[in-house]
Amino acid sequence: MIRNGYRQVVAILSLSLVTYFGCAQNTIAAEFLSAPEIRQNSNPAVPLAALLSFESVGASATRIKIDDGERRWNVHYDRVPSIDKPLPILGMRPDREFEITVAILDAQGREVVAPGLIQYETPALPTDSYEWPSYEILKSDPSRMEPGITIVQVRRWPLSRPQQMTPAQRNFVSDYGMLLGFDETGEVVWYYKPEHSLGGFERLDNGNILYSSTSAGGVIEIDMLGNKLNIWYGENHDPGRSEGVKALPLGVRYLHHQPAPARNDTFLAFSVEPKTVPNYFTNEYDPIPRKEGLSSYWMLS
Repeated sequence: MIRNGYRQVVAILSLSLVTYFGCAQNTIAAEFLSAPEIRQNSNPAVPLAALLSFESVGASATRIKIDDGERRWNVHYDRVPSIDKPLPILGMRPDREFEITVAILDAQGREVVAPGLIQYETPALPTDSYEWPSYEILKSDPSRMEPGITIVQVRRWPLSRPQQMTPAQRNFVSDYGMLLGFDETGEVVWYYKPEHSLGGFERLDNGNILYSSTSAGGVIEIDMLGNKLNIWYGENHDPGRSEGVKALPLGVRYLHHQPAPARNDTFLAFSVEPKTVPNYFTNEYDPIPRKEGLSSYWMLS
């Protein structure tokens, strides 16, 4: 009986200790260890985005309130920022002054608001007509729109067919690409301007964007801050890899048109490969019409 009684006492004490320490962990109060700071996105490809950073303890979520004098909205994050992973702030209109309130929440949802308001001003849109497209919003009916932003692709193209372009015209096309994000009123609140052309794109389930680029030679995945995450590229192309970017070379000339996300984190894409075909028919763009012999062409696969 003494041995059984000892075992019972041990069991009771163990249960009491677990309960006590569990309560102690849940009573850690959320607290700011440093004042919140907001700075412009470090990637110049997405200049309207901003980054929120601060240090805290006992917090598991972040909530911010954004006010530009005309619009007010809240953003909830299921995490707090870390040293190497600040929180992105998206959807702010250009050339505006914003007042932003930052709060943290503990595991029970109790909120602690950082003292004071953060003042932040977004940059203006580019004015160079060579770089920035002209557009007109004819009608906007927010009641019939999905929430969020509408992203459209922008390309440059001279009034001629590809076979008739001069080298300068080809550079005019191949070195330019852009994605524009409009809010429900037709205002630009986000845009992405890479250093290469930009073809078809898809928004992925994880929130990133997948797009093709013939001048970059492949398909690229970026986050909403414009950071490249993954690159699939063809031969004879430099994908411009940087630290943290995964790049996979493929045995084709390049990928093109809109990539189509498939199952298990894969996608489908067209590729271009040079092939040689006997007695291939001529066309009006050949400098010297060919009537026989070997001719080469680009095969889409």
